[in-house]
Amino acid sequence: MIITSSRLDVCNFMKTTKNIDVKVLSKNDSFELFREEVGDVDSNALHEMSNNIVNECRGFPLAIVTLARALRKKDKSVWIDVIPQLRKSMYGGMSHVIASIKLSYDFLETSRTKLCFLLCALFPKDHKVTMDALVGYEMGEGSLGEVEALSEARGNLDMKVDTLVSSGLLVKGDDKGYVMMHDIVRDAAIPSVWTNMVNSLFL
Repeated sequence: MIITSSRLDVCNFMKTTKNIDVKVLSKNDSFELFREEVGDVDSNALHEMSNNIVNECRGFPLAIVTLARALRKKDKSVWIDVIPQLRKSMYGGMSHVIASIKLSYDFLETSRTKLCFLLCALFPKDHKVTMDALVGYEMGEGSLGEVEALSEARGNLDMKVDTLVSSGLLVKGDDKGYVMMHDIVRDAAIPSVWTNMVNSLFL
């Protein structure tokens, strides 16, 4: 049996017979992964910035993927701001991965899409968040707009979920009936969930 964990104490608790430390990606592999996820870049300046951004990710695949997807088809001005924002978050004590996830969340264009992400983070780890459950919570929050039919509400939800999946913040299930959230992404989201809840209570 093979198990994976980001914590060695979990492996020790499970009495594993052999622990294999999974290394981070090499610089070349990191750059290739970034280019694959971000798509075509037009200018030499963006090529140079790609290298700088990849270096800040320190070879962590999740950090590379979430940042690359967040930057896909974004203007040069957004790319320029990425490294200062990453470093600002890391100076505040965040890891490279958490900082990249936070930045990807900040890049989401609408507050309703952000709310959908935060709702998904409220579910337990490794939970299969069904679209039926999510549409109910979204309607309860009034974040699906003025809809006249459930099918219209589901259509609005599908668009937001597609945005989150394409941003690397959600993972599609084996079928269209549910989505999941990576444990590390959820850990990054929880502080924002609590902040959002406190602000809502004050309002």
